[in-house]
Amino acid sequence: MTEMRQRRLRVALVVAMVASPYLGLLYGVAAGLVALEAGLLATAFLAFDAARQPMLESSVRRRLVAAGTANLGLALAAGLLLLFRLR
Repeated sequence: MTEMRQRRLRVALVVAMVASPYLGLLYGVAAGLVALEAGLLATAFLAFDAARQPMLESSVRRRLVAAGTANLGLALAAGLLLLFRLR
């Protein structure tokens, strides 16, 4: 991944995580869940991308994969809550 693309993804991650509670208060829970899910997916993608770096120790790589997997699980939970909320 190019450096510029990673930088944009990091900015999107920060904006999504900071904005999700405010969007939830202003526009409802569904808007907050959408922003939260975007932030969690960006975090998972960045963790998996960082785990592919060849210079990392195996313990660091395992922690990054575990963090990415946890974020994917939380994003799935947020997505399911969003689906139930929109019903």
